[in-house]
Amino acid sequence: METALIAGEQVLIMLMLMAIGFTLYKLRMLSDATCAQLNRILLTVVTVAVIVSSYNRPFSAELLGNIGLGLLFSGIAHILGIALAFLILRGNSQTVRAERFASVASNCGFMGIPLVSALVGPEGVIYASCGILMLNVYQWTVGRMILTGSFEGRGLVRRLILNPGSIGCIAGLVLFAMPFTLPSPISITLDYVSSLNTPLAMIVIGTSVARTPVTKYLRSLNTYLVCAIKLVLTCLVMLPVFALFGAGETVSLSSFLVVACPCAATSSLLPGLFGMDEAERTGAGLVTVSTVLSVATIPLMVLVRGLVM
Repeated sequence: METALIAGEQVLIMLMLMAIGFTLYKLRMLSDATCAQLNRILLTVVTVAVIVSSYNRPFSAELLGNIGLGLLFSGIAHILGIALAFLILRGNSQTVRAERFASVASNCGFMGIPLVSALVGPEGVIYASCGILMLNVYQWTVGRMILTGSFEGRGLVRRLILNPGSIGCIAGLVLFAMPFTLPSPISITLDYVSSLNTPLAMIVIGTSVARTPVTKYLRSLNTYLVCAIKLVLTCLVMLPVFALFGAGETVSLSSFLVVACPCAATSSLLPGLFGMDEAERTGAGLVTVSTVLSVATIPLMVLVRGLVM
């Protein structure tokens, strides 16, 4: 119960930060171009700094084992999410394909890392980064197939590795394996940049909500089915998995919070990259609606977890 209350308080703080971004955009104090630039800074600089900073610690075999568990949990969550998406969401239109993709992809970077950092601490960010790594694997392999209906193998390795999330995770793991930590000036600089993550990420999400006309998606049954899969069902079916492996509280709660996050921003960005206009609009709507609903579902799921485990 205490963890659920803390989660609720943190989500409320994040909601107020989102409201600031929403208001700034509506008052035209932030333009579309500025929002895009903030998004890029957050993705390519701040998130990478958060991940690398979390790995800046002495090597520990126990922690390495927990990282393996974090990757395993995230991989299983993606597999279960895919199964639920195909079981519940019927059809093969561009819209349905976007809905399936979004019901699996978790906003483990912009939403997950701030949430895990607040509730669990720096070590939890390491396990949240496992979610980022698995999200990259999913969205460029199975996720791409779900969206486009075909598999593009050319350039796959480059796409998997040469992106900010993977680069941050790989750099962090290399640093973690080294027999030293970063010098104080560098680590303090990383900490300063990392401290931007929560407010900047929530403000950026708030501007995204302000830019998205959600009325159409609020009238769609599939919107709520996607949100049910992403925010509730996948969390519930993962509970026995956590219990089966008997993971410690830190890795278990961190991995669970990542699963409980709303649809990833790539649910809109990736279809746009592939020229799928309807899927791009659908993804944007799902990201917005699921983000707003997660304000209620994340504390609820944390409460359920506390009662069951």
